[in-house]
Amino acid sequence: MKLCISKSYGKKRVFDNFDLEICEGEVLCLLGASGCGKTTLLNILAGLTDCEGELENIPKNVAYIFQEPRLLPNLTVEQNLSYVGGRYEVIEEILQKTELKEHRNKRPNELSGGEKQRVAIARAFVVDSPLLLLDEPFSSLDTALKIRLIAFFAELWKEKKQTAVFVTHDLEEAWALGQRIVVIKDGKIALDITPNEQVLPRRYGGGAQEKAEILKVLL
Repeated sequence: MKLCISKSYGKKRVFDNFDLEICEGEVLCLLGASGCGKTTLLNILAGLTDCEGELENIPKNVAYIFQEPRLLPNLTVEQNLSYVGGRYEVIEEILQKTELKEHRNKRPNELSGGEKQRVAIARAFVVDSPLLLLDEPFSSLDTALKIRLIAFFAELWKEKKQTAVFVTHDLEEAWALGQRIVVIKDGKIALDITPNEQVLPRRYGGGAQEKAEILKVLL
């Protein structure tokens, strides 16, 4: 997948000939300060926002995990998964892996914040979408729950190895999940780094040298 794009909101130029290649089967993390265009880029990949330029081989069928779970409130957990087209046997497997089987008949208002986000992650994997988009899905969670949900995501991803683009402003999250980390600054790619360790999720607190390199660009 490739894109070379420009994007403006009125007089504000977000991207100007922004050039990025996304390799098949990788987890690409987009890291940068708030307002640098990370979510805009996801929305362009999802077809939710227009832009100028070229988009090559971007699939029409994508799965999108938002910062808020965005579950259908009148449907149970199982119904939320089947609504997007998940087959019964796949739903059963996902419910087991995400420890949601006992919550299958609950509606979103009966779930905790972490449980809702687990459902949102599960929903992204019950259908075969060649591209997964994640917009800061762990940012509102406490550290312990965040680490646990990152592990859930990594285990589900390892089976299908779908291409994933993960947006965050948190360096530890980027380190935990990014097979490749791209830092966006002033509408440009300021750094494109591939960590030496490729097993996901990585340990929180690891990668001191690589994190220091990223921080030099961010600060």
